[in-house]
Amino acid sequence: MEDFRVYTDEANKFKITIPQDWLVGTGEGDGVRSLIAFYPQNTANSSVSLAITSLGADFTRLESFGKVDAFAENLACLPICNFSHFSLKQSYSRMPSLSPITVNKFGFFWHQFLLVFIILVLFSTHFVLQIGGLDRSWQRPPGVAAKLIDCKAANGLYYIEYTLQNPGESRRHLFSVLGMANNGFYNRLYTLTGQFVDEEAEKFGAKIEKAVASFRLIV
Repeated sequence: MEDFRVYTDEANKFKITIPQDWLVGTGEGDGVRSLIAFYPQNTANSSVSLAITSLGADFTRLESFGKVDAFAENLACLPICNFSHFSLKQSYSRMPSLSPITVNKFGFFWHQFLLVFIILVLFSTHFVLQIGGLDRSWQRPPGVAAKLIDCKAANGLYYIEYTLQNPGESRRHLFSVLGMANNGFYNRLYTLTGQFVDEEAEKFGAKIEKAVASFRLIV
């Protein structure tokens, strides 16, 4: 643990263990959503980021999104794979701003808010995507591939592991955690995502998995 430190956010009611030398970038919240990023220096492909978004009255508990296995199957099949191709200007006008260091290095963090947006829209309209067969791989033309690796519910959270790969790019490993908590006024959705590419798996993989597994909501 000497190489890690506990980051506690009393305002947003969560804590997470991150590598000692990682940087922290925070978004300027608008009262509805906020973004916090944890990342090493000199890489844009490995990070842990957390999006916090207010929920409507119809989302009263995490199970409102369905059981974890069904939710995970749907998540792995959502068209989120191309979010990394959104330009920062396209997304910036709709999202709270990040500090310059984070904006310059991590346009991929906008994936967090886009992912949350699609989750809320699809599940609020009771969208269900069926997957046939036993193979949980999925292919989206023109070649974007996503595969669900594992999922479970524990500690009042949903844990989901999957991979995705855009054509001509390295395969990306993602570990997502979903949680819900009330801040005294309304429920909020916490979407934590740790990510690294194949080439950086040995250097950052274990650290990111440890950070993601340590995430807890403060009740």
